[in-house]
Amino acid sequence: MDRTRDGETYSSRLVKATQDGKAIFTMQTSFKLDEQQDYHYQMEMPEVAGPENFKEYGDLLRARLRFVITSLIAYTSVLVRLFRLFFLALF
Repeated sequence: MDRTRDGETYSSRLVKATQDGKAIFTMQTSFKLDEQQDYHYQMEMPEVAGPENFKEYGDLLRARLRFVITSLIAYTSVLVRLFRLFFLALF
């Protein structure tokens, strides 16, 4: 283990494991002392439902397909009405 840096707040170490004279593992790691901070850089994580409350993928697909089909039917009926009005105006 090598002491790479020893500061007031941060320290870092280089760890090297050897076997039969050859390095088989190296790791660079850093440590930081806890400090009292008067400011925060990020918001607190909100409470959310766990994954057991999520909908199944198939259910989501079915709901989306239902929405698309319903929208197409509504759009088609509007187009039919517009064509009827257009053709009635011609004759």
